[in-house]
Amino acid sequence: MRAPEPTDDAEMKSDGTDVATADEPEGEEPTEKCVICNKPGDLGVRFPCGCPSHKKCLESSVENGVRNGQAPAEIECPEHTGRRLGVSFLESTVPAALEPVRSVWSGFSSRVAAVAAAANSNSNAGTVKPGPKAVRSGDRVDVAAKSEAHKAEPARTVTPSAPVNAPWSARAARCDACRDPLLTAQGLRLPCRHRFHRHCLGQALTRQISHDRGDGLQCPVCRESVAIEANDALLKSCLDPGVYYKLHSSRAPQRAVAEPASSRPSRSPDTARGSAEDKHALRQKFQHGWRPCPKGCRFLGNFPSSSDAEFITCSCGYRYCRGCGVDENIIAAHDGRWHKPSCSYFKHYSSFKAAPRASSKCPQCTELHHRCPFPMNDGYPDRLMRSLLNDDARLGTEARRPAPWARN
Repeated sequence: MRAPEPTDDAEMKSDGTDVATADEPEGEEPTEKCVICNKPGDLGVRFPCGCPSHKKCLESSVENGVRNGQAPAEIECPEHTGRRLGVSFLESTVPAALEPVRSVWSGFSSRVAAVAAAANSNSNAGTVKPGPKAVRSGDRVDVAAKSEAHKAEPARTVTPSAPVNAPWSARAARCDACRDPLLTAQGLRLPCRHRFHRHCLGQALTRQISHDRGDGLQCPVCRESVAIEANDALLKSCLDPGVYYKLHSSRAPQRAVAEPASSRPSRSPDTARGSAEDKHALRQKFQHGWRPCPKGCRFLGNFPSSSDAEFITCSCGYRYCRGCGVDENIIAAHDGRWHKPSCSYFKHYSSFKAAPRASSKCPQCTELHHRCPFPMNDGYPDRLMRSLLNDDARLGTEARRPAPWARN
């Protein structure tokens, strides 16, 4: 009799076991399946323990575990509990799945992966334990692999965890007074290398100037002396104009040179006495064009040479703008953008096509070793006059140009 042809459906015995079909004849080994999804197919990855897996299944499983907080070094084989796959294995097979933690975990290194891959290839080459010669040969192979990996890997740079603009450090700095993060735009450094916010240093130095004990300025941290003349630009940037003026005024008698009575210029009224007559005389002079010297010299200030003169020459030799007090050398080295925005001689930034540049003729650029910043409004001359008179009444009635950001 002719035997019946096998069908596609698997036949069942009476005890429930499968009967071999034409597709799976008896005697053949079962098809390997992925240890993760339990499906056959192109099993392109084999774990260190020998279990096969789809590459996509492994990548998806590792990525989900990493995103759920699992450390890459703790990922195990689903079939064998306690058999960890290892970071080197994951680096060489599914590196994309490790991207979420690559920037925060220092264990990832392409050099380690390359060396581990070379070591695994050498160890899987045979099961027989090598003799002494083979060991030396293997050592040479490992050294060569390490050397090649070291040459192939580009030099890595350490990326700071916070934006860094400080010129004195490669990583984010902190203010030595308040211990808050410090950036270049808001920080100053004293010669002793202690760093401060502009307002923190200004407050500390203002207290020292207010309680003058005759020992000069000192670093608020280490008490090292701060030379006033050598750090004039730094002090001017952090001190209130009135405090800056008081600092130089208190030092004027010490640096004053005795001159013949005939050649000595007439000095302005001594406002330290606080007499009403002196204050009234100073107000009268201010209304007639007299402007205080921003340097805080012993002559206090001077009149312009003519009614339309842009700069005033103080008896101490300092030349400054009559509207904003900026040094004439700074304006001459740059352009009208270096007047303060409240000054009538200020020229708007948009009126110049050329970008601002540093100048070797500018005293501030020479001191800072880069382009000096645009001067900001500090209330000159009214604020300095109020400091001289110790009066809150607003002086002067000259029309002021509004700041660029305040215009309609």
